[in-house]
Amino acid sequence: MIQRLLNYLDSRRSARDTGSVERALRLSAAVLMVETMRADFTEAPEERDRIVTLVEDTYGLDRQEAEDLILLAEAEADRAVSLHEFTRRLTDHLDAGEREQLVELLWDLAYADGRIDKYEEYLVRRIADLLYVPHSGFIRAKHRAAARRLSS
Repeated sequence: MIQRLLNYLDSRRSARDTGSVERALRLSAAVLMVETMRADFTEAPEERDRIVTLVEDTYGLDRQEAEDLILLAEAEADRAVSLHEFTRRLTDHLDAGEREQLVELLWDLAYADGRIDKYEEYLVRRIADLLYVPHSGFIRAKHRAAARRLSS
């Protein structure tokens, strides 16, 4: 009986840890999105709307949850001294395909205002490097995001 109780508590702790890891990954990705939105030193309304939509669609959140996550991500971005803590967390928990998809989301966000600023391109490239996304994956992600932008 005691062993069953210990097993139950371990399974609860594991589920709680999985939930906290998932929240940390969402926050890390949202911080990278916020930094991409800010890269050109302007926060266009289209970019703000797009980041909310991306967070909603990617994580299955309602609008209020997405906006709350983005507010938290903005606060984290303000206090952060580098992107390494966020990219490291994502690299540790996402596979290569998932990391490339994240780069595609960043490109999608960068295209939201209708143009790619040189600072946005630089930041997305830097994040892709920190996520160990190869150059070919970086280019594939950019092309998929651009094609989606043209078709909408």
